[in-house]
Amino acid sequence: MKPFSFSVLTAFVGAAIIAFVFWGGDKQWFTVPSMTIEMIIINVLVTALIYTWLFKVTTPDRFVNSYLLSIVLKLLFYTALLLGIRLIAPTTLVANAVLVMVCYFIFTVLEVSVLFLKVNRD
Repeated sequence: MKPFSFSVLTAFVGAAIIAFVFWGGDKQWFTVPSMTIEMIIINVLVTALIYTWLFKVTTPDRFVNSYLLSIVLKLLFYTALLLGIRLIAPTTLVANAVLVMVCYFIFTVLEVSVLFLKVNRD
């Protein structure tokens, strides 16, 4: 899958998550995170950028190293993001942390499944 197509797919998944979060909050199933839209936009952008970067890697050794580096960088980035949210909006930290973890999981599964298909075809 080309990076642009993956970006469109990622944006669609992000929009679906936004709709679900606000729908679930409206039904009072859970607290809506204070930074829902910002968090999901950040997740969509990070996932699309990492996919674009990994899509351009051609050798298997470099791909593995690049993928492992991307995981470490994402974890460090999201840790810093949650620390920032802790300072900005401490009352909704739990809801924001759950959203970050759920989005991290969903977008990582999406990224890995598409990359797995790419690697198996090459």
